[in-house]
Amino acid sequence: MVFPGERHQVVVVALRLGHSYEEPDFDIYALENTERHAGAGRSGELAGETSLEDFAAQLAELFGLDEVRYAGLPGRMIRRVAVVPGSGADYISLCAGNADVLVTGDIKYHQTMHAAQAGLALIDIPHEVSETLALETWTMRLAKALELRDIKVRISRVAPALWQTVAGRRIKGAPATRKAKNQQEENGMYHLYVDGGSRGNPGPAGIGAVLASDAGEVVDTLADYIGEATNNVAEYQAMISGVEMALDHGIRQLAIFSDSELIVRQLEGRYKVKNEGLRPYYQQAKSILSRLEEYEITAIPREANADADELVNAALDEAAKS
Repeated sequence: MVFPGERHQVVVVALRLGHSYEEPDFDIYALENTERHAGAGRSGELAGETSLEDFAAQLAELFGLDEVRYAGLPGRMIRRVAVVPGSGADYISLCAGNADVLVTGDIKYHQTMHAAQAGLALIDIPHEVSETLALETWTMRLAKALELRDIKVRISRVAPALWQTVAGRRIKGAPATRKAKNQQEENGMYHLYVDGGSRGNPGPAGIGAVLASDAGEVVDTLADYIGEATNNVAEYQAMISGVEMALDHGIRQLAIFSDSELIVRQLEGRYKVKNEGLRPYYQQAKSILSRLEEYEITAIPREANADADELVNAALDEAAKS
């Protein structure tokens, strides 16, 4: 246990009175932390502005990764950077408004949405990768401090294998699972219904998405308020967030349905993106769609997209209350 130093005697008395032994065995160590306000990470400014996409690429090279995930518009210019090694998504609220981008790991879907609404870009470096780099720097300082005592310090660069994978095994005599059957008959396509809307155009905007199996079984949904935006921006954001939700579920084959003919035709390449304000969203949508192994996008009537539309209005109604 940890307790304030001034409570030392009180704690010892309580320990002896409450323990079942006549004289319990215990040790007390003073924690002399001289940097109590150092924090879990660091923040600073780059020498000059750079785009989010370029900065993410630089980090991929720095950490020796083939690729890194990032959330935000690729061309957004950034300068103020916050870094939390390991898992630091809990610091999103603190970083919003104080930094342009947070570099950390273990970022979940709803945390990503929270950051987007707060105007904070994210770069996702795997937990063990960023933490190991930070640990290596600390280990070198520790080794130098202990070399006078002839104590050697080493660090293992082999990450522990916490997760394992195994292929599905069909029980003899049992029918094929729905997933296996879908892969055989329909290439395992999941269905994603997306919608976005603005009250005022531009005005308060919301997005909604429904992820379902080909049999219509709902896998996940989202309903989020995204601030002030136009209908088209909301529709693009719904597309981006919906696909991100599917990827988070490990889905790589997707049939996408939207009642926005403009968005669908632009992503198909049949319409040009003439509105410069939509171009960054178009580029982000194309980027995230490229992470799917297979996809198709279909324009559907508004009445066929009622569930996603209902989620949009639910998000807007909830935002109006606050």
